[in-house]
Amino acid sequence: MVGILNLNKSDVIREVRNGNVTISVVGLGYVGLPLATLFATEGARIVGADVSKDVVQKISRGESPIAEYDVMELLQPNMVPLKAVCPRCAVQLFSSGSEVFCPHCQKVAEIDGPNVRLLSVNTKSDNLLANRPTQLSDLLMKAINSGKMRATIDTREAVFETDVVLITVGTPIDDNHEPNTEALTKACHDIGRSLTKGTLVILKSTVSPGTTEDLVAPILSAESGLVLGEDFGLAHMPERIKEGMALYEFRTLARIVAGVNQRSALAASSLFSVFPAPIYIFRSPRITEASKLFENIYRDVNISLANELALISQSLGIDVMEVIEAAQTDPKTHLLLPGPGVGGYCLTKDSFYLTYPSSQKGFIPTLIPVARSLNDEMPLQVVKLISEALEEAGMRIGESTITLLGLAFKGNSGDLRNTPVIPIAQLLLSQGARIVAYDPLVDPDEVKRLVNGIQLESRLKNAIAIADCLVITADHSELRKLKVIDIATLDGRPKAIVDTRHVFDPTEVRQSGLIYRGVGRGIIKAALERAAPLPS
Repeated sequence: MVGILNLNKSDVIREVRNGNVTISVVGLGYVGLPLATLFATEGARIVGADVSKDVVQKISRGESPIAEYDVMELLQPNMVPLKAVCPRCAVQLFSSGSEVFCPHCQKVAEIDGPNVRLLSVNTKSDNLLANRPTQLSDLLMKAINSGKMRATIDTREAVFETDVVLITVGTPIDDNHEPNTEALTKACHDIGRSLTKGTLVILKSTVSPGTTEDLVAPILSAESGLVLGEDFGLAHMPERIKEGMALYEFRTLARIVAGVNQRSALAASSLFSVFPAPIYIFRSPRITEASKLFENIYRDVNISLANELALISQSLGIDVMEVIEAAQTDPKTHLLLPGPGVGGYCLTKDSFYLTYPSSQKGFIPTLIPVARSLNDEMPLQVVKLISEALEEAGMRIGESTITLLGLAFKGNSGDLRNTPVIPIAQLLLSQGARIVAYDPLVDPDEVKRLVNGIQLESRLKNAIAIADCLVITADHSELRKLKVIDIATLDGRPKAIVDTRHVFDPTEVRQSGLIYRGVGRGIIKAALERAAPLPS
């Protein structure tokens, strides 16, 4: 052990890169595995622990159960990161030569003072995410083969005599929407029993304010017999990465940290300084714990507002995307985009880690639960759009083949946790539809576990050709490259497109002779009558 609590920043960075620092990562999921792999890439020795034997076995073989792309080009000198963010996905914009672009949406952007507009033109760098030769699986294989990284199901063995312990276990909610800290509590007991003097523990899981000091610290102290802040350090440093951009954002996205004392906070900050990203130290872990919840609740509520505005736009026959673009010429307006609902592990449950303890203390929030409910109702609204589109084609859901393009909760991810696409599929199946799906990033076995009756198609062209109605439910890079003309000219082409991710231009779809519906893309009858089809 190098005694990381007693080293300055430059010494910590040197020891990591010289291979003298051992880091235990407890929880090898969507945060823990990429982070562990990147620390191994920087030179640290990694011992990862996970309760799943299947996950540990895959990692030990160098197989990543997570799809992540390594966009190393963004770190090259010709790629200049900008302060502006994409108005569609909130990812940092870049400039390369004369081109400004979003690396996630892979579209060119225009910046005019405080205003940012995303164009329909593909960036010249549109291969940044799609089909990259260097992915998480490649980096993991190198780390395993080099001996820099190994995995085990034994947390106590993983933690013994390591310099740093990163806790990245899941913090779910139970059936009553109350925080469930069982996994975290068990991990802390196991860590505490093997904790040695001089170790730094960093909690990275999303938790309610007070968890670091009131739950984690007492368990670690009691199990280890060590003195908190003197014999071992403890800090909270939440992660903010976007799935699909994790390997880039782990290196570059600003971090916040707070420790049980300044010594712990400084040691945590020094460790993560191996990555070229700013780090801000705050006074108390309660601040960083609440900050992570604020950030995710902001996104959930913002999306809920966008979804309600989309439904209003539909009822009024106006296009919500055009209105949002107009509204955001005011630099005080920052609307996210409407869609088929909110999914993933974080946004669907993090609000309860704030509203539950608040309610226990006597203040019952009202806005946040309403926003959560509205987002949960969006799959039903999507099914209504599908029904409308098929009705215009003279068909009903129960007699139709409906293809869902994308099953994951977001683009460029294979994460099926709480994806709104599964309830969409279930609602359609309950009405007798034949459901076909295409998503090369998801685990087919996991799809079958979540819902029965979905026919998975391995070829995109086939999935499109057999559909009566084509539904865009995830904006993977591959799907964003689809062209309306290619769909419209297929043999046995779909009769309708329902776009929940704003991939296609509604006018272009209509002019190609296809029926169109989209979340918030209100259609005025007179405008449809004026839209002449493209010549055949």
